Amino acid sequence: MNAGDAAQRSGLPAKTIRYYEEIGLIRPARAGNGYRDYCGDDIHRLTFLRRARNLGFSIDDCRRRAIPDRLSLPKRLHRLFDA
Repeated sequence: MNAGDAAQRSGLPAKTIRYYEEIGLIRPARAGNGYRDYCGDDIHRLTFLRRARNLGFSIDDCRRRAIPDRLSLPKRLHRLFDA
């Protein structure tokens, strides 16, 4: 899915999503035309980041607690709050 769809599904502005990519918090795939191609795992990660930021975690907190994409959301939450 494109950046606009990812923004709508994650609840984050497209500009924020691009910023998170720039600083290494997400790594969407690229389509053949070079456009970002977000998958369901990217949306889950973006939603997680949005919630963490809304709870008051800083970008550095999110980076320090960076969670591999392969972990499920419950494991992510456990790791974030029990760290």
